[in-house]
Amino acid sequence: SLPRLQPVFAGAPSFGCFEALQKRFGNVVRCFSSRGTNKACLYRDENLLVVNKPPNLDVQDKEKVDVFLSNFVSQSDPQPRLVHRLDQHTTGVLMFALTAKALTNMSELFAQGLMKKTYIAIVNGAPNPTCGTVGGYLERMWTGTNKNRVVLSANGQGTMPTTEYEALASHGRHATLLALHPHTGRQHQLRVHCESLLRCPILGDRLYSPHTSVYLRQQLNHLFPLPMFLHAAELEIPHYPTSQSLVIRAPIPSHFKEAAHVLGFRPQLDGWVSKVRQTKRSTFSSHITSSSPDVKLPSRSRLSKSSREQTLDGEEDD
Repeated sequence: SLPRLQPVFAGAPSFGCFEALQKRFGNVVRCFSSRGTNKACLYRDENLLVVNKPPNLDVQDKEKVDVFLSNFVSQSDPQPRLVHRLDQHTTGVLMFALTAKALTNMSELFAQGLMKKTYIAIVNGAPNPTCGTVGGYLERMWTGTNKNRVVLSANGQGTMPTTEYEALASHGRHATLLALHPHTGRQHQLRVHCESLLRCPILGDRLYSPHTSVYLRQQLNHLFPLPMFLHAAELEIPHYPTSQSLVIRAPIPSHFKEAAHVLGFRPQLDGWVSKVRQTKRSTFSSHITSSSPDVKLPSRSRLSKSSREQTLDGEEDD
């Protein structure tokens, strides 16, 4: 087995979600309402479809994905094609392309690391320090149970996968609520970096942390078997084809809110969500509302014609 590598810390984080965005924005793109189980559809236009992925949906299982998408895509619509992946037990923002050109364009942006992704997670233990950046090369390793496990590698090449993190709240030394921002997009990157570099595996991650402490089992007994507490909360992209800044957020899932409540994280979780919204809406003085999601636009009197942003929020359910 490979040795446990020491984490690489590169200073304090500078999360875009915690700062006022100082950007120039492109033209407004129309937001379409969703069909059927509309809470799952976060955004749609003629090129892109963005959904709120539920837990236990394997995005590589085309049959199951097609059934899920049939809630808001008709047979006459273009066939959605997956732009990026989320692990089976990860929830949150997931993007599909509706045209071949959009697929090529958005896939290249993901490959170049031009998508800004923000996740939230509940992890076992408490990281030290409480914020920073960790990095470590990754490689696949097949286990005896034939699961595609990823481990740290001492012989990596190219750009080192790095993850920015910040502790938002802690429950003693037992559990921590983290905000995570991957600078790269490798398979299982957040899960491995949390487990091997921060020494704080993600709660409910059966592959990298199959055993939960007795204390947390007692506290969260009503949620067993535990789902994985990793949620893709926000995606900021240069929209195709306008190149405007498009920010899409997925509602926090109910099991995440419940665990946060039990562990005393709910005020910090709600505060984080509110802060993200207020930060990115602080310059907005007018808005257009559709049934799903809300589209907020800045006042034309305050921004130049070329300075526009669109922010899309899924509805929050308590």
